[in-house]
Amino acid sequence: MSEINASVAALDLVTQQNAAMVEETAASAVTLANEADNLKQQISHFVISENKSASWRKMRVA
Repeated sequence: MSEINASVAALDLVTQQNAAMVEETAASAVTLANEADNLKQQISHFVISENKSASWRKMRVA
C-alpha cells in the first residue's frame, strides 16, 4: 500500500509541475504575441515602393 501511495504522490507532483509549465507557457505566448504586435506597429512606419524594391533586388543579385 505504501508503494501505491508513493506512486500517487509522485504522479500528483508531476501533474502540478506540468500545470505550472502550462501556465508559464501560456503567459510566454501572450508576451510574445504582444511583442509581435509592437514590432508590427514599429515596422509599419517603413514603406518601400515597388520600384525601389525591384531596384534593390537587382543590385543584390548583381
